Amino acid sequence: MLGKIPAARLALIEKIVKSAPRSAAAGRGLEVDFLRAFFRGVAEEDLRMHRPGDLAAAALAHLELGKSRKGSA
Repeated sequence: MLGKIPAARLALIEKIVKSAPRSAAAGRGLEVDFLRAFFRGVAEEDLRMHRPGDLAAAALAHLELGKSRKGSA
């Protein structure tokens, strides 16, 4: 996705990142980058509909599934 992200959306995404479990947020690695990318294109209205912690947990569950899923041949 190209283009500038609105400041309001960035602020909401940072709340999601900060609400992630300590293991994800402390590392500032893959999980944090994933959260920022995962929610980059989501409208502010949609981000406000759920608690940041719930959004972080759902996104990180997707990441874990992707890490463990075997590709099809």
